Amino acid sequence: MADIFSINGATMISSNTTFEADVSGGKIAVDSLQGQFTAKYYTGNQNKLINDIENNLNELSLSSPYPMGTTIPINTHGRTFYFTSMASIGENGNASATLPDIEMALDGLWSYVREKGELQELVVPVLGTGRGRLKVKRKKMIAIIAESFINASRDGKFTEKLIITIRPEDADNFEINLYEIKDHLNHVLK
Repeated sequence: MADIFSINGATMISSNTTFEADVSGGKIAVDSLQGQFTAKYYTGNQNKLINDIENNLNELSLSSPYPMGTTIPINTHGRTFYFTSMASIGENGNASATLPDIEMALDGLWSYVREKGELQELVVPVLGTGRGRLKVKRKKMIAIIAESFINASRDGKFTEKLIITIRPEDADNFEINLYEIKDHLNHVLK
């Protein structure tokens, strides 16, 4: 359990298929992972983040909405962040994801890091269980992320270490037991 931004390594930031980044205008929730990222690294300069995202997206031969798993790097403060599309934005502006969306997002992230990453440790949050509105228990989502990583690693090493982070408040609110998760992962990944 840790604040995702306090851990060294390249960090995945979950995004949406339009890569919407307007926190101050209320399109991205302040307490979402992307909102927290914006507050920490682009305080008072959200437009720079929007420009950085647009510049990276312009290098792709794709158009919005982008496929699940589309990944772009944002380099700031001496760190690399991988913005990865894993949710759709609905008519009311709410993000939502399905389990297949999460699986495609992970596949896209692993593929991008394999092709363009620098073999850094990779930090990934527990996806979809908050603003993604998935009704999947966090323990199960951790297993899905770990299993996806193991399967992708069979095609070759793309990181020295995967770190799956759980927000401390989620650990408390959802009574996350790290020993149970470890046992569960040992069982699932045999």
